[in-house]
Amino acid sequence: MKFARIFASTTLLVTGCSHEMPYSYRPDPSNESTLAEQAATMYETNCAGCHGIDGGGSSARPLDDPRWWATVTDAQVVHVVSSGCGVLMPAFSKSNGGSLDDATIPPMVSQWRARWSKPNTTPAPSGWLVQQGDPTRGAALYTTACQRCHPTGAAGGITDENYLALQSDQALWNGIVFGRPDLGKVGLDISATDSADIVAWLGSKRPAWTKKDPSP
Repeated sequence: MKFARIFASTTLLVTGCSHEMPYSYRPDPSNESTLAEQAATMYETNCAGCHGIDGGGSSARPLDDPRWWATVTDAQVVHVVSSGCGVLMPAFSKSNGGSLDDATIPPMVSQWRARWSKPNTTPAPSGWLVQQGDPTRGAALYTTACQRCHPTGAAGGITDENYLALQSDQALWNGIVFGRPDLGKVGLDISATDSADIVAWLGSKRPAWTKKDPSP
């Protein structure tokens, strides 16, 4: 785990956290102030190391992105927190080997949405990654939309097979659609089909020993 955190700090678009310091978040629905404070404490203890103080991003993508919250549902975020996503984002629910009671995660995510989303924010046109893409078409799209900033074959770049071995398809999609606002990187305003095709092409370049999407 320590090695993963060190490695993650040197890469972009990663999705990683650590749950070595468990914090038992037990919501009290009768007190909204307490709910917000407890959710913030849980975030600072378990998530800030990768997603940044106040959600501003660090080795992993920022969570204070209103457009991201406008695009995803609470259920999707709960699933990622509970089950993990790829190699660098562990599962936090006890049912999946993590440190948090399963019932505490949904109200915690609701508090995060209240903290970081903004009313009337336009969601990304491509939605959540829900379809299998065409890698051949994705290769052509990558050349026209991504190659200029992310040259194919560049050591340490997003087409590096060792980088791709650590990234889930969902993490790659996040980077394509939302970019990294904290790093001045903007996402692509593309359709669900186009984003899925680029993800499929990137996934096809994972090394032979880990061709499969590393999501759980």
